Amino acid sequence: MVIFENIEQAFPEADEIYVYREGQVIRCAQGGDEYDRIMAVWQSTLEECRQMPAFGVSLNDMTVKAMQKGVWIEFRYSGVCECQGMGFERLAVNVVGSFKGFNIVRYCDGLYEGRCYYVDLVRGDMSEVYNCLIRI
Repeated sequence: MVIFENIEQAFPEADEIYVYREGQVIRCAQGGDEYDRIMAVWQSTLEECRQMPAFGVSLNDMTVKAMQKGVWIEFRYSGVCECQGMGFERLAVNVVGSFKGFNIVRYCDGLYEGRCYYVDLVRGDMSEVYNCLIRI
C-alpha cells in the first residue's frame, strides 16, 4: 500500500487516466502523449492548492449515474493507496470549468462509496483542465 501525506501527491502516481465525457470513456495510459498532456495541465492547476476537510460523501449509484453526464477525470492505480486514513484504488473528479475547488470521490472495493477529499484551488479554477479534457 502506498500512503500519501497530501492527496495532490497521489495524482502523478496514477497508472492510467480515464476521461468521461457525456458517457463516452477515453483511456490514457501512463507514458502516452494524452496522459502527459492531461497530467501537465492538472498539476499546473493544482499549484498552491489546499487540501481541506470535505463535507461530501459518495453513494455509488449516484456517482456512477453522475459520471454519465458532463466531464469527469478518473485517476486509476495498480493497487490500494491511502491518504488521511482513507483508502482508494481510483480517484474521480467532476470537472467544471468555473469550479474553484472540487470533491475527489474515492473508489475502493468495487464502489465509489464513502467520504471524499476536497481541494481548494487557491490560484484559479478548473477551466484549463476542462478545456484540455474536451479536446482529448
